[in-house]
Amino acid sequence: MDNKELHLYSEKEKYQLNQQWFKDSIDNIEKMSKLYNHGFTNDTEYRDMKINYDLYKGIIDKSDFMQYCSINGYNEEFPSNFMNENIISDKVKVVEGMEISRPFYFKVLAVNPEATSRKEQEYFKRYKKFVVETIMGEIQSLIQQEELSKIEGQKPTQEQLQQIQESIAQKVEANTPDEVKRYMERNYQDPAEVLASQLLEYMMYSLNIKQVFNKGWSDVLKVSREIYRIYIEDGEPKFDRVNPIKFDFDRNAEMIQDGEWAVAEYYYSIIDIVKEFPNLTDDELKNLTDEYLSNDNIRFFDNDDNNNTHIIAKHYTWKSLRKIGFLQYLDQQTGKVQEKIVDEYYKMNTNYGDIEINWKRIVEVYEGWKIGQDTFTKMGRVDYIRDIDDINNVKLPYSGILYDSGTSLIDRMKGFQYLYDIVINKMRTLMASDKGKLLLMNIGIIPRSQDIDVKKWLEYSSKLNIGFYNPHEEGNRVVDVNGAAKVLDLSLTSDIQKYIEWAAHIENRCGESVGITKQTVGRIGPNEAVGNTQQSIIQSSFVLEPYFNLHNVVKRHTLEYLLNTARLAYSGKEKKKLSFALDDLSAQILNMDYDMLLFNTFGIFISNTTKPDELKQNITALAHAALQSQKVEFSDVIKIMKTDNPEEATEILRVAERNNHEKISKMQQQEIQANQQEKEAERKHDINMIQLKGRQEINEIRAKGDIDLQKQTILSMGFNENKDLDNDGTPDVLEIARHGLDADVKQRKIKLDEEKFKHQKLVDKEKIKIEKRKLNKDTNNK
Repeated sequence: MDNKELHLYSEKEKYQLNQQWFKDSIDNIEKMSKLYNHGFTNDTEYRDMKINYDLYKGIIDKSDFMQYCSINGYNEEFPSNFMNENIISDKVKVVEGMEISRPFYFKVLAVNPEATSRKEQEYFKRYKKFVVETIMGEIQSLIQQEELSKIEGQKPTQEQLQQIQESIAQKVEANTPDEVKRYMERNYQDPAEVLASQLLEYMMYSLNIKQVFNKGWSDVLKVSREIYRIYIEDGEPKFDRVNPIKFDFDRNAEMIQDGEWAVAEYYYSIIDIVKEFPNLTDDELKNLTDEYLSNDNIRFFDNDDNNNTHIIAKHYTWKSLRKIGFLQYLDQQTGKVQEKIVDEYYKMNTNYGDIEINWKRIVEVYEGWKIGQDTFTKMGRVDYIRDIDDINNVKLPYSGILYDSGTSLIDRMKGFQYLYDIVINKMRTLMASDKGKLLLMNIGIIPRSQDIDVKKWLEYSSKLNIGFYNPHEEGNRVVDVNGAAKVLDLSLTSDIQKYIEWAAHIENRCGESVGITKQTVGRIGPNEAVGNTQQSIIQSSFVLEPYFNLHNVVKRHTLEYLLNTARLAYSGKEKKKLSFALDDLSAQILNMDYDMLLFNTFGIFISNTTKPDELKQNITALAHAALQSQKVEFSDVIKIMKTDNPEEATEILRVAERNNHEKISKMQQQEIQANQQEKEAERKHDINMIQLKGRQEINEIRAKGDIDLQKQTILSMGFNENKDLDNDGTPDVLEIARHGLDADVKQRKIKLDEEKFKHQKLVDKEKIKIEKRKLNKDTNNK
């Protein structure tokens, strides 16, 4: 049946007559694959790819090698003892390592116009508030209970309540996690973008996306193509690398997913068939079992699979047309004209407000499996989330691209590999035939008169290192012993050295032909300048950059399709939490909001340059400098080193800078408080000194008055004839003198007290200085 006629079938007709439309479409794809003569239907292309895979493993295909030799004028036969010296695999592994070490930095953006609407901005504010309150609510509650427990059983005054609130605010700030601070420092990002980024990050670990991409990159270097399959299984998105040898596709589109058809071969045992296709009937399973036992439609293969026999199962995917209608109707509730999409079975009903239907044909993706010779299953339409602005932009469930018209790096290096093997094997032949130096000796010098024959003479020369000869023996005309022997050089060292130089040159040219120099591989000479080595490595990256750039394009399109597949897989389900662990073993929990995923359109942007990696390195260097100046902590630097995202590293450094400013501000406040306390202590000390000095002056005045009064009294008593007026038996003069002595003692005691006070003042000052230094030390430790 003609391909154009197949596209005009209605959905109802496609599923009639035992789904004959699907079987006809599959037969049509097989015809096109054979017509264009490529993929696994083409023995030549299949063979060439297999040769490259084997060559990477160090296995030479004899027929391909002989074909190369005949084309280049080498008519020698393939030697039975031929050995392959692999010079390709290390260069391929270098480029594989380059890709592994390159940063995999991606960013998800919501590209639909509603993504930045006021409604979502308000949602973002609430979301942000909810996150902070959820995380900090428990911390604030615990701190408040701790503060209130200090005054338990008492009614707090207004001043105490104010102090409690200030203490709670300080402790909450001190106990705020860095994650919350980082979140508050983050620039505005749409909640849908955040959720999509988290979902993609979850799949990065759950589906081993990086490892799958690395396998695809290895295929690029070997056979110049990479293919991935994205699908849904048991309600979960799946992502696998597809073996290029077992894949064929429409070559009219640049990207595989944009083509009109694709088909992949898979190999299953009977047990695997039951697992993968549980809906097969008993009769179908019986037919497949008979095929398996009779080896009909069985393929033997040995490329990155085991060598067992399996049943071939081909997965066909193709694009066709489906008829849909754009219905305009009057909404009974709002009274406005609305539009919606209806299927081809819809009948207009003006009683319900239907106004008009515009019928169009849109592109759909279909699939079907053919197992063995004639068992068909899993035939139907592939669900896809469409962009309403580009409704016909649908993709095949296979993603990938053909590089450089099918010419891989191994294809470019294969000739050098064969030439290298020719040179090395010829060098081995020369080494095997190398005789070294040959000694020619005149046998006439052997003294046979002494019963010494050749055997005995050789025995003496080898064991005793002595050679006997008799120049006067009859018949011996050797006069000069130096002429008795000479050396004949039969060595092939010079020729072998030439082959060694040729082999080294061929190996260098092999790498340089694809931009991989010996410096890139790591073979740096002892006298080679560092600048020259670095420039050589940079030049290699320039030569290979088109491959890396195209690989990033494939990754971007593949991740977009995978994200859309995940949105479809999780849509309409109950909300759940997805948990996973990152590289640093930290746990992450993803709260799914399927409505937000379903009603937004996302685009993924992957950096095509090494600028993000350079930025990350610069941020790390700045973090080390900040650590040396004690502006960040060790934990902050470790977090920066762990992350691959330069934006996240910037956030970490920004939060660390904020924490350092807060720490410095707190230290300054404590220092100001300490200075105020010191000044207050000095002020009180000065007041006490003034008061004490005043009391001392009053006491001194009183003491001086007492002494003057006593002197005057004594002088007055000296003229009185009655020396004991109080009749106590003690002369009044002695009593007055005693009081004067007591006054003098009091005066000396006052001076002593004053000296003690001055000494105590010095001691108090020293104590204040010590307490201040101790306070500053505690603040720095905190």
